[in-house]
Amino acid sequence: MLRPRRAEPTETSWAEAFSDGAFAVAITLLALHLGRGHGDPNLGDDTLFTSIGHLWPTMLAFAASFVFIGVAWTNHHHVFVRVKGLSRGLNAANLLFLAGIAMTPWATTTLAEALSLPGTHGQ
Repeated sequence: MLRPRRAEPTETSWAEAFSDGAFAVAITLLALHLGRGHGDPNLGDDTLFTSIGHLWPTMLAFAASFVFIGVAWTNHHHVFVRVKGLSRGLNAANLLFLAGIAMTPWATTTLAEALSLPGTHGQ
């Protein structure tokens, strides 16, 4: 196959596959930061539920970030359905967008840690 000229747009399937992979990795990294409840089975179920209840900042940040990444992925798909060719500029914009998506798990962890600090009330 001949290499396209610089000014000619290329097909988008490889960029879509790469983008889907980046979204999948971001969501996986979100799930890796979920904590576990540490209840004592000898003290009854109340301790386990109390322990899980202390994880609410992490769960809230995870849910918000999961919805954010899901909406971004859906919109990304709808945009690429309409794109007929990928230029260098669009490729660069897509990579910058994916860099923001890749930062979401870090931002989520930072937010959850801030919400978990005693006495700060999420300030």
